[in-house]
Amino acid sequence: QTIAPAGDRVCAVSPAHGKLVWSVGGPGDGESVANPPQLLPDDRVLITFWGEALLLKIARTGDTLTATEVWRSPRLRAAYSPAIYQDGHLFGFNGPFLTCVDALTGDVRWRHRLYEGTIVGAGGNLFVLSRTSGNIHVVQASPAAFTEITRAAVLTPGSTSMTGPSVAGNRLFLRNSEEIVALAIDGQ
Repeated sequence: QTIAPAGDRVCAVSPAHGKLVWSVGGPGDGESVANPPQLLPDDRVLITFWGEALLLKIARTGDTLTATEVWRSPRLRAAYSPAIYQDGHLFGFNGPFLTCVDALTGDVRWRHRLYEGTIVGAGGNLFVLSRTSGNIHVVQASPAAFTEITRAAVLTPGSTSMTGPSVAGNRLFLRNSEEIVALAIDGQ
């Protein structure tokens, strides 16, 4: 199946013949999706729109697939990078807040104002690049509490960073609209 969020509906079609497989309500009001649908364990799909997130459970009965809404919440929304799934929790943005959400229930475990940014997970940590400050924040990917391990100014403030951090081996690559930086990651 190919999953296609489209404003007022989220649909799945068969790539073999283009027929509709299932359809559920989207957020409507011209709301658009920013990140591709994310496949989660147990046949779940996370779809993040600019105003809310939607978690679906996909089930098969014989040859028929169905999608059921598990939860819908404005507490996790689309950002310039997809949410990070780790150990049953989602880490992502809700406007200026980095937020940890229980993937089963949609309940918020914690949120912390970091302002908008992009995020990638590696080695049990989250690497969060602020959108305009030029700061990188290394945060534990734990549902217990927001715990910042370190923070560093690495890019020129004021230039926009819309591309998420990238990790390759023991290097972290960061960029904004004017520059790119490679940093060594300790402990990797």
